[in-house]
Amino acid sequence: MKNNTRISVIIPFFNANSHIDSCIRSLEIQSNINKIEIIMVNDGSTDQTEKKIKNCNSINIRLIQNKENLGPAAARNLGIKSANVEYIYFFDVDDELDKDTFHNFETNLNENNYDLIFSDRKRMLNSKNLRENISEYESEKIVHNLEIIELMKSRFFNPHKVHRIFDLTGRLIKREIIVKNNIFFEEKLRYLEDECFMWRVLSNINEAKYIKKQLYIYNIRPNVSSGISEAFKKDFDLNNYLIVRHQLRNSLQKKGFDKKEISRIS
Repeated sequence: MKNNTRISVIIPFFNANSHIDSCIRSLEIQSNINKIEIIMVNDGSTDQTEKKIKNCNSINIRLIQNKENLGPAAARNLGIKSANVEYIYFFDVDDELDKDTFHNFETNLNENNYDLIFSDRKRMLNSKNLRENISEYESEKIVHNLEIIELMKSRFFNPHKVHRIFDLTGRLIKREIIVKNNIFFEEKLRYLEDECFMWRVLSNINEAKYIKKQLYIYNIRPNVSSGISEAFKKDFDLNNYLIVRHQLRNSLQKKGFDKKEISRIS
């Protein structure tokens, strides 16, 4: 790893043979890929995904693995613990990236060491972008603490308005914030674990930078099982929601919400 590397890209995968080629191509086309640390976490795959990664000579990939399928939370935690640089970037193996993704992020990092940087994203279904010409804000901006608090409130009282700041994938998060505050994914959860993680991150940041570009490409695959559908095939009982509520309460308290509002939201 070169000394000027600032970004660790963490990619968990499980039996991703049909997606790994496009995932690797998304990384290969990045103009500054030699300055990116790529960590791929094998979550107990039994297909040919790992073999394809090992045969990839065009980019430097660090491959680590769980011995069995423990779920994306455990895989991402392993990636976080293995990362060595300033910023963490989560990338799902069945999605793709714009060719200038990391160039844009590094340009903004040179401007300031933001706690979090996020962008717009494409939502692709049958080669059609469902978010064509749709953006979160009219222009690039810094989202300050008071606005983050308002967005956290609206997440519950206006849930149809899903703001990009809550997304897990496709943003830079300062690693120091994750490690210093012991923010890891709840491994008991196979659903809502990403949202719980982001609530804890948001409760520990003071500002975020928004980039008005669709840098992340989220692929909608209607005939493929999702993390949510797989979660509900398993034993997702009431105790899991109690875990979510506990983490939510702690995040709201850390962000300065009063007791009455915490009770109302949770």
